This record gives sequence, structure tokens and C-alpha cells, in this order.
Amino acid sequence: MPESSVLFKAQKKVFAHYFYPFPLSIDNKPADADYYNAQYLNPKGENGKHAALGGYLRQRPLPVVPKSSADVRLQNVEIEVRMAIARGITGFTIDVMSGKEAADSNSHLNMLLQAAKASIPASRSWSCRISPH
Repeated sequence: MPESSVLFKAQKKVFAHYFYPFPLSIDNKPADADYYNAQYLNPKGENGKHAALGGYLRQRPLPVVPKSSADVRLQNVEIEVRMAIARGITGFTIDVMSGKEAADSNSHLNMLLQAAKASIPASRSWSCRISPH
């Protein structure tokens, strides 16, 4: 794969759909006891709501080590941005599911924009396409 600096300068961009309801960590707990393993992947999770399907999810995002920082959500989004860049992704599309999501400074959309700004050198152009729901 070409270096990320080459990809960011390319005329054609590579976008990934950023679906924020499944962040790297939901509850900042160790992977073996976090919400993904205890509830989403477990057929008996969420009070058996998804038992007939064998659980809500079949896979989970890559687990991360719990953090003691107050901005753990932002740190995890920064990890996601860096992981995307390492895989040749030069931008995200994101669904804005409410007006609050677009306006709230603590929303996933704004965290994604902050993470991109913190994770991408100023010499590179990052794109974010927003799709209203």
C-alpha cells in the first residue's frame, strides 16, 4: 500500500462509513467483561432480547485497553482515525441521526472532527461527508 502522504495527495479519496453506535469501547472496561462481550455477543445478553438470533452481534471492534482519562471517548475516536489512515482511508462518511448530533459539541460527529484534526498532519487534507438521516 502506498504511504499515507501519497494517498492524501491523490485526486481520488477512499471513504469509510463511520457508524458511531459501535465505538471501540462502550463502557471503558476490559474486553473480556465489557458491554460487547457481556451483552452484544452473548445470546443471553440484554435480557435475552436477541437470543433467537444467537446474540446482537457476531463481531466486535478491536478491543482497547481501558483508560483513566476523562476524554476516553475522544482518545478512542483518535485511535479509530489513525487505524483508518493506516489502512489507506482518507475520509469518512457519517450519518447524522439527529439535530442534536450535529449541534452538540460532545457528539460523535464533533469528536470525529476533533480526532481527525488531532491525528492528521496539517499538510494533509481529510474529508468528512455528512449524511442527514
